[in-house]
Amino acid sequence: MMTPLVIISKNDVYCIGDSWNDLPMIKSIENSFTFTYSPNDVIKEAKYIVNNLKECIEKIEKDANK
Repeated sequence: MMTPLVIISKNDVYCIGDSWNDLPMIKSIENSFTFTYSPNDVIKEAKYIVNNLKECIEKIEKDANK
């Protein structure tokens, strides 16, 4: 049995990373998050900078309710 293909808008994809190994992911996902304590190279590439995971989740929930 084949699983049906699910198409997800790139606007509905989010990621969070806090280190250099996360840069490829952060660069490829439009809605990218990192933390205030992340290296500057990571902060420069992320769309959103948050203090903690709770802030990240709240932003995603707010976007979902638009």
